[in-house]
Amino acid sequence: MSWNWRNSLSFDKVFSGVHALTTMLGIELSSTKNSGFSSTAYGYLKYRGKSFTQVPITLVNPVSQAEYANELQKKFTRKITDKKTNQMGAYLTVNYAYDGKYVVNFSVRMDASNRFGRYANENFNPVWAGGLRWNVAREVWFSKQNIVSDLSLRFSYGYQRNMATNYSPSLIVKVPSSSASSAVTDQNTGEDLLEISSLPYEDLRWEKTSSYNYGVDMGLFDNKIRVGFEYYVKKGKDMITSLLVPREYGIENMPVNGGSMNNSGWELSVSFTPVRTKNFTWDMGLNTSKNNNKITKVGMQNLTWKTAVSGDYYKKGYAVSSFWAFDCEGIDQTTGYPIINLDMPEGSDPLNDPTVYMKYAGKLDPDFTGGLTMSFRYKQLSLSTGFYLQVGGKKFLMNAYESQTLPSEYENLSSELNTRWRPGDTDARFPGLPDKNVVNFLLPGTTTVYTNEYEMYNYSNARVVNASSLKCNNISLNYSFPERIANQLGVKFISLGASMSNPFTIASKDFKGRDPEVATGAQPVTSSYSFSLNVTF
Repeated sequence: MSWNWRNSLSFDKVFSGVHALTTMLGIELSSTKNSGFSSTAYGYLKYRGKSFTQVPITLVNPVSQAEYANELQKKFTRKITDKKTNQMGAYLTVNYAYDGKYVVNFSVRMDASNRFGRYANENFNPVWAGGLRWNVAREVWFSKQNIVSDLSLRFSYGYQRNMATNYSPSLIVKVPSSSASSAVTDQNTGEDLLEISSLPYEDLRWEKTSSYNYGVDMGLFDNKIRVGFEYYVKKGKDMITSLLVPREYGIENMPVNGGSMNNSGWELSVSFTPVRTKNFTWDMGLNTSKNNNKITKVGMQNLTWKTAVSGDYYKKGYAVSSFWAFDCEGIDQTTGYPIINLDMPEGSDPLNDPTVYMKYAGKLDPDFTGGLTMSFRYKQLSLSTGFYLQVGGKKFLMNAYESQTLPSEYENLSSELNTRWRPGDTDARFPGLPDKNVVNFLLPGTTTVYTNEYEMYNYSNARVVNASSLKCNNISLNYSFPERIANQLGVKFISLGASMSNPFTIASKDFKGRDPEVATGAQPVTSSYSFSLNVTF
């Protein structure tokens, strides 16, 4: 539930026919409360009365007959959401234009929030922005040529702050989610147990960003072609990063204002009509952008290999979404185990930098994205399409094996297992089923971090794929009946339409024909179809 209340006072006047002044002063109050409940359960039997079966607490190794805990028991979750964010702000905008040619604007805003606890000096710190615009097309001399029909140049600078609403200045505890009595009640004292859900983050500050924007808007050949281009530079400091903390804190990580980052990039949009006749029209629209970012400062980080594979390791000199993977050198054709190379350069410090025994895999963010829209009209029939292109970026495929033990009947398994190693194979490229000889071992430079070949294989370079894709977002077809036919049917207007969303995706060959969403562990994108009939009487 949310509400927003805004009250403003504005002034708008033109002096001497050429001086236009517009100002606005206002205040704004808002509140957002999120509440809800969610749960995750296993053992659902859709074709057996849509019921749930009892998931066993322990499983038995078919080889050694030894019992071990069923990992699925840890995946049952119940979550209650109860969060409230209050904000108050005041703002002022001033805009001045001279004869429609030269425009200057300035805005300032001050905000306060309940997300910053007792640090009152973080409230009402102002953010502001200013800009200049020159409408070149309004100059007298501009009309002496007939190629560029419209042209304007613009520049703006802004200082913004961002508030992290996911953290609280108060300590939040919760009842353990496990159903086992030993996890809810102390076995010695009989007292109820609690878990720390969120530590108090009283000293968090706003993230601060300075932005420079340079832009040009242009129309060519009587505005038949419209072009917009913008180049920007953003410099951020006090960025909130995740800091891994010792287990004595009761949590794994905490947010801190420990990062600085520089962003730069450009955005381009073009729209034009290649063909326009009385009965046929073809319109096209293109938009694309390119963003470059580089971390210039990071806060203190307690790193593990899991931080490196998730893209959360903020390493100086690398892009924000950079990630690393274990180096898989193939499959041992004798045992079927993956071969992981953990060699590292002499003098490395694996305790403070786990990437020394890993390989840089790339970055999660794409190098290039773009959109393409096309529409065609022939008399009363029209067709429109929308595409999205992503070039670059890397992803991990979904886990090959969820654990170092044999998969259970409760797990969804990839079709890749059909090509797994089997005894006698000499050229297998996918590891065989794990057996009792798979053991956990310490990673280099650590005394508490254990893993095994199968877990490392899940996050190895053998599981990294190119995320480039071309996605068709929608296709729609519409036919408007001639007025003569509509009148014969006793109506003013009638049209039929059909549309399809997410009809297809062309993905990298690394996915080997599989759905990219499913292959990376997500739910498949749903395609939808709709038909419409519009009648006006």
